[in-house]
Amino acid sequence: MQKNVKIIRKEKKSRKHFFVIPVLIVGVIFTVCGIKFKDNKNVFFSYSANKKDNYEIILKDNNLYNENILPPDSYYASKSIKNCILNFVYDFKANNTVNIDYSYDITAQLVGSFNMAEEKKDIWNKEFILLDKVENSCKNTSDFSIDENVKLDYGYYRKLVELYKDTYEINIDAVLKVRLNVYYNLENLEVKDERVEDYIELDIPITNTVTNIEENYEKNLYKEIGRNNNFGNICIIIGGAFILLGAVILLAYLLDRLNLKTVEEKYNKKIKDIENYYRELLVDIKSMPNLDGLNIIEVLSLNDLINLAQQSKKCILHYKVERKYESKLYVLIEDNVYTCKIKA
Repeated sequence: MQKNVKIIRKEKKSRKHFFVIPVLIVGVIFTVCGIKFKDNKNVFFSYSANKKDNYEIILKDNNLYNENILPPDSYYASKSIKNCILNFVYDFKANNTVNIDYSYDITAQLVGSFNMAEEKKDIWNKEFILLDKVENSCKNTSDFSIDENVKLDYGYYRKLVELYKDTYEINIDAVLKVRLNVYYNLENLEVKDERVEDYIELDIPITNTVTNIEENYEKNLYKEIGRNNNFGNICIIIGGAFILLGAVILLAYLLDRLNLKTVEEKYNKKIKDIENYYRELLVDIKSMPNLDGLNIIEVLSLNDLINLAQQSKKCILHYKVERKYESKLYVLIEDNVYTCKIKA
């Protein structure tokens, strides 16, 4: 007569797939660091330019103002202006000595526009040279400066605009764009033929009844010259490899969890693994052993059953259930029989 079944302990589930998480974390860390440092350069030369302007508004003779010179950063009655004295300052500085060939000029551009379908269209453009090109060259220096003034006859440009209106009978808006154009080449042992074109531009409305002078340029220029740092790219490659490895392992785990193998394939694999590793302990039997009068102890862990067999120096009886993908393993120790089922 069979006695009560006793369970020794449950088999612990495999947690090997959990190491995918740290692999992915390492991959993400390397990738983020790589992206952060990807565009970093080993800077060996840098330069900057500080740009400024100033101006004075000279009025026509009149009895309405206490002074004939008005300060900058204000609005002015257009018909009251005689001249505009504009000042441009360009200060260049480098972090190391360099050979500099530089030149500059001052130009003006009178741009006439017309409102068409609620959009301004430029229809007239006339250029002027206010200061001919000035050229200079410096050896082994880290800076140079330009400080130039130009005097504008404001009334002259207003008359040109009025002439255009009368000639073509088009009521245009006009702006005078006055610009200091700066060009220079930089060269030393590390920098080869670095060409720079820069400018300071002031825009002066001509046709408005009230006018002002507007700055139209970036106040500062800064540039670094260096070699690309490959550290970021290396980190991205390493991070990508870790992420790919983690993804492959995770995919394999998910495919296994989805049970894509047939029941027969899974069962045969389990039995084959047992036979490969524990062949010396395993004895195949064709019929179930007689268990009457024995204590039947069900062991849910194959490892526990194998340990029992090894410690007691007993063999493991292997019985394959007919027409089922199932095996039963037995270890007989005195009045006890320890059994474990193998299923797909």
